[in-house]
Amino acid sequence: MATIWSFDKSNIMRLFKGPAISHTEAQRATFKKEHVSRVHAGVDGMSPTVSGSAVYEFLDYVVDAEGHPLHGSADGDVEQFEVRTPDEGTKGFAAQAGVFAASDAIWAIFFGTVDREIATRSENPDAWFSISNMCIKLWPSRRQTHRYYAFGISDWALEASAWRDG
Repeated sequence: MATIWSFDKSNIMRLFKGPAISHTEAQRATFKKEHVSRVHAGVDGMSPTVSGSAVYEFLDYVVDAEGHPLHGSADGDVEQFEVRTPDEGTKGFAAQAGVFAASDAIWAIFFGTVDREIATRSENPDAWFSISNMCIKLWPSRRQTHRYYAFGISDWALEASAWRDG
């Protein structure tokens, strides 16, 4: 990924160019079978891997061809989504009631793998967890386009390896 901007201790944001995603007909057929299989298997049948392809490619197919938004979470036991107000002390956009989902696989993967509960385990009583994110798709009507991302978390959390399986 090419770095355009950066996010570091001086609070400069990095904007990353995401991979170009285009599916061959063979991939689309494989992804279709995989999607049907996973829907029938339910949550217990989920696997983080897709044979021969990157997970984000399969998830992109799920959004694009099947019309499903993606919710990034480390909670594998979610059976039903309900509108709620976040209880994480969030402010602004993230504080509104709703069910958060993305139409972009990499964006959803970020939310599934960043450990937002790290502050509750911190030995620092003043630990405050901040998360910033952005996804830009310059040509939303064109299927083969690049997306640009910016992801940021508190410096201390990044240094404490604030990542988890999602």
